[in-house]
Amino acid sequence: MGVHGTDELLIVNSKNKKDVETVLSAYRSVLSDISYASMPITSGTRYYNVLEEYEVKSISELLEKDKDALVKKIIEPNIEEGVAFARSLTGKTKYPVVAPGMFEPKKNRWSQEDYMFLWYRVIEQKSAQLHFIDGWEYSNGAAQEFVRGIEMQFGFVNPINGMEYFPSSNREELEKEYQRLKKVKLLDNDKKELRIHHGIHMLSHSILNLEKRGFDVKSLSQSLHKLFSVGTYYQTKLDQRPYDFYAPFQIEIFMEGIYPRLHELTKD
Repeated sequence: MGVHGTDELLIVNSKNKKDVETVLSAYRSVLSDISYASMPITSGTRYYNVLEEYEVKSISELLEKDKDALVKKIIEPNIEEGVAFARSLTGKTKYPVVAPGMFEPKKNRWSQEDYMFLWYRVIEQKSAQLHFIDGWEYSNGAAQEFVRGIEMQFGFVNPINGMEYFPSSNREELEKEYQRLKKVKLLDNDKKELRIHHGIHMLSHSILNLEKRGFDVKSLSQSLHKLFSVGTYYQTKLDQRPYDFYAPFQIEIFMEGIYPRLHELTKD
């Protein structure tokens, strides 16, 4: 199905599709690239800590015990912390900073899928840098955004598959955008570069931690699987055509053999 087909499923039955597209057009009106501050909103470390506090394992169980806990103890504190993180970036990057937690369509109730569709498009079409708050590996949404950044770096978002939502269909313009996508930087809280093996290592440990605590890790596991898939795919391609197939940054990781390297990276 590819990147485009997967994303289309997010919004295919949405009642807010036109609203999402309108908001996206507003972000496109910003004529410079941006720095995107990836932050947890409905999940993250705070989410799991609150569930443990109430001795439950899911949002539905939490709401049965306290109907206000999700908003008051998870979403609002997450947004406050995330916005503070985004503000801290304003003096550290040359690009305008977008804090997704500050956006809320008050009149229309958006689904998680609506939000993800919008932020994927903003990340692809506007972002030069993705900044990840500490603990991002415990956030379902931030993990998905990390994966999309890696997919961009490795050319999985390209004119053939994944750029269908770009405003122009001109081949030359899409090729120019494609080259830009591969240069996106993923950075941690200290502005150190995050690469695919960092993501695999961090997600592996967060998943193991949460499994031991009895939590559902389906979404995080899907993100980890996608990172493995990117790495193994490129190992195959590099074995076939090591000189003309694009892979960013530390190409030797893949030339050594992805499986033993990833096994080493995910050890305690």
